[in-house]
Amino acid sequence: MRVIFKAHFAKAALLDIFPTGLLIEFFGNQPSLKFFDRNLHELWCYPIQEISMLYLRRDLISFYWYEAGESKVIDLTNGRVIEQEPRIYIYSDSDIKAYVENSDEANLVIQKHGNKVSIPDVNGECVFGPTRLLRDWYKKKLTETYSSDDGELLWQVKYADLLQSEKAFLHSNIVAHNDKVYLSVDGTEDRGMFCLDCISGQVLNKYESIIGRIINDNNIIYSLFSNEIVYLHLETEQLNVWSINDILRENGFVSNFYQKWIVVDGVLFFTHFTGTDNAKLGAIDIIQKTLIWKHDLPLNTALIGGLYVKDSTLYIHTQDNSLYLFDLEH
Repeated sequence: MRVIFKAHFAKAALLDIFPTGLLIEFFGNQPSLKFFDRNLHELWCYPIQEISMLYLRRDLISFYWYEAGESKVIDLTNGRVIEQEPRIYIYSDSDIKAYVENSDEANLVIQKHGNKVSIPDVNGECVFGPTRLLRDWYKKKLTETYSSDDGELLWQVKYADLLQSEKAFLHSNIVAHNDKVYLSVDGTEDRGMFCLDCISGQVLNKYESIIGRIINDNNIIYSLFSNEIVYLHLETEQLNVWSINDILRENGFVSNFYQKWIVVDGVLFFTHFTGTDNAKLGAIDIIQKTLIWKHDLPLNTALIGGLYVKDSTLYIHTQDNSLYLFDLEH
């Protein structure tokens, strides 16, 4: 793989990547949202008011942003604002829309094929499947599962019950795969990733070596903790553990502090910063167990706010509000 510098935007942050382009937020005296095509030609520009009030969601045909008490709905084919509604969208796809009305902030409305049901808005992470909604209720430290057809509560699991400790909390996102749910729970030395039955909530398995944040890439769950990559093949349940300590030190990475990391098509992209040295970006082929790329950034741009890969482009947002784009050539 070759990684080639592509573009740089000052006072900007990547907000979203959609099928035909990308959305970039620009700061400064006149903050705005700008849509670009994949060749970085500007398509549409929308002035915005308070950046902190933005709440963004997207499906394949529409983009939603919440500002000044209403959601604006933009048609991604022509950039036109087609609706303005007093609600916050939580989720949207071709079958299901979920939102909170300004007039009823205590409930989440699920709209499916014209039918509407309401469930308590637990103000946490939301994962939708064809018939179920998984929600993390972080204030009560539990995950609940509702039917998206009638809003019935199907089951709930308390993190304290998984670790037998009130200190337990959900460390990472919820991963749903087929009829199973994966949760990384932390708070005690007994931490790990739990596999639950999506229908009943019953604990099926626990993986003690999978700690912290988890990522699902092509039906493989990855975790990175203390210089160890752990990955679980969801179809075969084969578990692999690989220490990347030697390959890091051989290539000038001197600590195990990773600000951001993602896995895309079996390649680990990560940022590395010691606090006294320039930041480094790296890419490791997990299957081949080789470092395939590294790049230095100046110290004043060292802290990485975002790291994304989509369609052979690497996007990096740094603490000085710069957005860097790199082409990935295989």
